[in-house]
Formats: sequence, C-alpha cells, structure tokens
Amino acid sequence: MTSEQPPNPMAQALRFWTESWQNAAGQFANLPFPFPFPAPGAAAAADGEDLEQQARRTFDEWLAGWSTFLEETLQSSEAVAAGGRTLDAQLNIEKPLRERTAARMQYWLEFMNMPSRRDLIRALSQLNDANARLDLLQLQVEQLLDQVAGLTALLRDRQGESHT
Repeated sequence: MTSEQPPNPMAQALRFWTESWQNAAGQFANLPFPFPFPAPGAAAAADGEDLEQQARRTFDEWLAGWSTFLEETLQSSEAVAAGGRTLDAQLNIEKPLRERTAARMQYWLEFMNMPSRRDLIRALSQLNDANARLDLLQLQVEQLLDQVAGLTALLRDRQGESHT
C-alpha cells in the first residue's frame, strides 16, 4: 500500500513558472534576428535625420516589434494555460495561509480576552435588531399619541356643545 502525498504547491508554482518562461523563450527564438532596423549611420545619412530623430524612430520601431511579439505570445493558448496554472497554484498557496492566519488570530483574541470578529458581528446584529424594534415602538407610540389627541379634541367639542 503506497501513500500518495499531495503535490507541494510551491514546487508546482515554480515548475509552471519555469515552463511558461521556457515557452516564451521558444517563441522569442522564432523571431527573425537581427530585427530589420537600419544601421544607425546609413539611415541618418540617407534621410538627413539628426541623431534625435533617428533615436526616436528606432525606439518606435523597437517598441512596435516588442508589442507585436508580446501580443502574439500572450494570446497563445500556452501563455493562457500557464497563466491559469500559475494563478491556481498561487490560490492553492494563499488559501491555507489565510486559514491559518484566521485560526491564529482567533486563538490570540481569545487569549487576550478580546471579542473576535464573529462576536462583534453577533453583538452588532443584536444591537441593530434592538434599534429596529425601538423605531417600531416609537412609531406606534406616535400613532397612539395622535389618536389620543384626536379623541381629546373630539371630547372637548362635545363638551363645548353640551354647555351651549
């Protein structure tokens, strides 16, 4: 009987990260080198560009080349799969950490005799319920006061009619 151990999330994340960079390097290796940039001196002499214009044009071409490369690479199914695997591995690492942190916080709050988040939520919920009941009672008292005022006015009118 062999006991299988669950895979180490850190090792999986590292493996997926390495694979994704290797795939990206493979995509990069397929690009034509050197990039089709003109030689620095030739373009300047032919077009009459100064050094700043040539540098700006070269940068724009370089940026366009990298943008195209990254768009093609990141839209590939391998890049999407690697991103998904990396996110999954990160979440598998993060969840146990979050649970352990919550358990430790609960322990220390109990140790320091302080209310936990759950205790505060329960107390605030009860306080909100009591406030809602008080609001309802206030509304009922106001209605009763209005009825008493109406009856008092009616009684005064009847007593005034009987005296005349």
